[in-house]
Amino acid sequence: MYVLVGEHGVKTIRVLRAVNT
Repeated sequence: MYVLVGEHGVKTIRVLRAVNT
């Protein structure tokens, strides 16, 4: 799961974190 979250996942996580904040 996290393995797929590479450089591309980092961008998605950043966006999700911003929305969650």
